[in-house]
Amino acid sequence: MSDHDAAVRAAEEKAESYRAKLAGAVKKAGLYRLPLGARIDDAIKAAGGAGEDADLEAINLAAKAVDGDQIYVPRQKT
Repeated sequence: MSDHDAAVRAAEEKAESYRAKLAGAVKKAGLYRLPLGARIDDAIKAAGGAGEDADLEAINLAAKAVDGDQIYVPRQKT
C-alpha cells in the first residue's frame, strides 16, 4: 500500500460519511452523502430506488460504496 493510499484510508476511517454519485436507472440521480459502511443497495435506496427499467442483476448490490464513487445502474436491454 502506498503512502497516498494509506493516507486516504486513514482519512476515510475518521470520516462519518462520504459522497457518491448515482446515475443511470435510478429515480433521482445525483450526489448523495452516505454513512460509512453503506452498500450499493443503500446508495440506490438513497436515490429514491431503482427505476422500473433497472438491470439490478448486472451490478453487485452487496458491494461497499466508496467515497467518490460514481455508481451507475444500467438499464435492461430491450
